[in-house]
Amino acid sequence: MGETYAGDEGHDTGWQGVLHRLFGSVSDVAVGLLALLLAILVFGFVLKDAIAGLGKDRSGVRTIIASRWNDRTLVFPVEGADRFGRTAMFDIVVL
Repeated sequence: MGETYAGDEGHDTGWQGVLHRLFGSVSDVAVGLLALLLAILVFGFVLKDAIAGLGKDRSGVRTIIASRWNDRTLVFPVEGADRFGRTAMFDIVVL
């Protein structure tokens, strides 16, 4: 078929020869699979962070939108949790 390189003996015919020509040696396939796994993991972390950060600003803090009662009063909603896991909503009124 063509030139035979060192290490290619025994890979000339059958499915093993086709797979060897497509993918190379076992170590090449292992390195390629590890690189693919790393790329998928990084993509997963970026996607998770993008979805989790939809309601947050650039600093990672949840975005708080203040409502105005009148021209001199602002109300800030605040959500909090204690160490036992109980959550509550508070309104902070700034005059």
